Amino acid sequence: MKKVFLFVFPAAAVMLAVFYTYPPSINSPAPSSDEKALIDEPAFFSEVIKGEKKASAEEETFMERVAFQYKTPEIEIPWSEIDGDSFAIVGIGDSLTLGTGSEHPDGYLNSVKTFYQQQNDKVVLVNHSVYGAQAGHLLRMLEQPNLQSDIENADVLFMTVGGNDLISVFNHNFNDLSIGDFTKGEESFKADLRKIMSTIRILNEDVPVYFIGIFNPVFESLADVKEFDQIITSWNASTKNLLEMYPNTTFISIQHLFEEETNKYLAEDFFHPNEEGYRRIGKEIISRTEELLMVQRNPL
Repeated sequence: MKKVFLFVFPAAAVMLAVFYTYPPSINSPAPSSDEKALIDEPAFFSEVIKGEKKASAEEETFMERVAFQYKTPEIEIPWSEIDGDSFAIVGIGDSLTLGTGSEHPDGYLNSVKTFYQQQNDKVVLVNHSVYGAQAGHLLRMLEQPNLQSDIENADVLFMTVGGNDLISVFNHNFNDLSIGDFTKGEESFKADLRKIMSTIRILNEDVPVYFIGIFNPVFESLADVKEFDQIITSWNASTKNLLEMYPNTTFISIQHLFEEETNKYLAEDFFHPNEEGYRRIGKEIISRTEELLMVQRNPL
């Protein structure tokens, strides 16, 4: 556990890079009353995490793995020329959209691309996701002309962000962790997410945006530490409520996909999905996408 404590100091440097001045032209909508309804928090996060109960080997391994898995992302966006005749799928965000843990690059976006190829003759997939990205990093990426151009030309946009923001709360408060720390982190994340969505809508007001939520990789292995699932449920719910303020934007929950036989769908790091896990995510996304396409083709 002493190693985890030492991690807090370099992690603080990472967070300093996140807070910078954002474009003043972006006007973020005020939070709705629904967003303010956070989880009914207990006084403390967990007896195990507070040190009042000895952690099992599995619990201790998980805590140290979470604390050490984060690293500063590379945010330089490469140029990709999207053909005007093609149907452009653009992915942005963190390792979940990057496909970390999958046998093939792009993770769930492979299933998404296959689905859209059934609808269109020419489909191109551009994935600008990076490992370790937090909401603040994504905002910095959105300042780059290469990413701005691809979003302007996107026919559909898929994104994941938030998991690393949650882990950052864990890292920075590991030795004295409470639910209140996650509540503060959640509010900070939502402030950044508003700026992200405002930026996307300035660049492309019509592109359908599909935001994939986060899941609990320790739902079964740390079933006794129920606060993990409460926090993730709250984080997803408030994210969904925020995104409902933006037109043509859909939140897709995947939390339920990892609540049974969790380890069966995780990669060797027991944190990211494996190939089958990403297939399940892709299937869930396609199911929601088909529903929306049906409504668009046959409006009431």
